Parts: sequence; C-alpha cells; structure tokens
Amino acid sequence: MRRRVYPVALQSTAFLLGLAAAGCVTTSSPISVSNLPGPVVSSFRDCSPGDGFGGIQLYEGSDFLGSAEFDWESPVVDRWNLFVRDPIGQTLIAAERPHGPATVRLSGRLSDALPELTVARETGILELNGYSIGLGVDEVSCVLSGRIPRVWRDAVVFFERVRNENSGAETGTNSFLVIAVREQRRIRMDLTIAPSGELGGSCVVMADARWWVIPRRELKWCIVSGKTKGGEISGFGSYRLRWNIYDQG
Repeated sequence: MRRRVYPVALQSTAFLLGLAAAGCVTTSSPISVSNLPGPVVSSFRDCSPGDGFGGIQLYEGSDFLGSAEFDWESPVVDRWNLFVRDPIGQTLIAAERPHGPATVRLSGRLSDALPELTVARETGILELNGYSIGLGVDEVSCVLSGRIPRVWRDAVVFFERVRNENSGAETGTNSFLVIAVREQRRIRMDLTIAPSGELGGSCVVMADARWWVIPRRELKWCIVSGKTKGGEISGFGSYRLRWNIYDQG
C-alpha cells in the first residue's frame, strides 16, 4: 500500500482548523445558571466591599524597570480608590473610580507620565491609549480581593469538571474549567473550589475573544486560599506589569 505524505502546509491548515473548532465555545450561547454545578455558581461573588495593600513591578522584556507599593479600598461595587506610593509613603499615582458614570480619575506626581487611561463607553472596559486591557472598570476590586465577578455567571458558555490528584470525593474539593464570553472577552477560569465554597489555587485569563488563537494581549491573575496572590498584564509591546497582594480585608 502506498503511504500518503501530506505537505507541511496542509498539515498546518488542518491544525489551525482544529484550533478553530476548539475555539467555537466563544460563540456559543450562555448556559442557564440552573444548569451550572452548584460549586461553580457559588464561586461568582460581588466585588465589594474590600480593601488591602500590595506591590507592583514593571518589566520591559526580562529587564526589571522598577517597583512600588500600593493600597486600595472599594466600599461599594461602583466605587474604588487605589494609591501607588514610594518607599516613604508619598503618593506617586492616585486612581479613583467615583460613584456614577464609569470613569477613572488619575492624580499624583507621576500621573502625567502615564498612558491615557479611559473607559470604553459601550463595554465599561479599561483602555490604555485606546487599547483594551480586558478588565472592566468595576472588576478591578474583584481582582484585588480575589473574587470572581458575579456578572460573569450569566456569560458562561462552557464548563467541565477536571479530575486531578487534589480533587475528589475524599477531600470534597471540586476543580472546573469554565469559559465565559463577555464584552468581546474570552474569560478562562481554572477553578479549584473547597467544600466551604472558598477559592484556592484558581487562575483567570482574560483575552480578546476576537483573537482566540494568538491573543493580542491578555490579563492573568491567580487566587490562593481566597486571597489574590498576584497577576500580570501583558501584550503592550514588550512591557509587562505584575502585582502581588500582601494583605486584604
């Protein structure tokens, strides 16, 4: 029998078509909340109230450019304040999301050196110099407090239970892969949920749903035992911004 040899271009095309089929979940209709597993439903929570402090680090490629500390508070869902401070406690940058229309106000010694930070009117997504960073203005406090925004619950298009060594009937811990699509974002949630409903060892990756094969930019953050360990924003040239949470209320 003659052995068939497929050209590399044909094999590559087949591979990409396979990826496209795998990515079709981003165009599916949302799953009814009543059809979601109970632990998944309970993992979505309100973003406020909350407060805490942590550190940020800026990189260009692998080069470390600098770091600072910050503190934040969010008394209600549509209001938060974040202050970036130098080692002696002076405010370098202050960001305020005031109650009312979705806006962010910047002030402080270094605020004029920052890229323009705006909020997309149609989606409420934060933008730097007109480029979406994938995070909603009212989701900032969820990232900082280690919570999954409740509004994502109605945008889930795919879920499956994940079996691993750390989950099972003996411990009562559940692990799920959950995908939601909201405001042109594909939101992947790798959730580990304790019997108490507390999140631990969970990560969220948000990317532009229109570029599912190679996202132009993405934001990732992880939770450890219900507290946000840290996260990273990338996709803006060679710059990366990382942050870590030290303590929070």
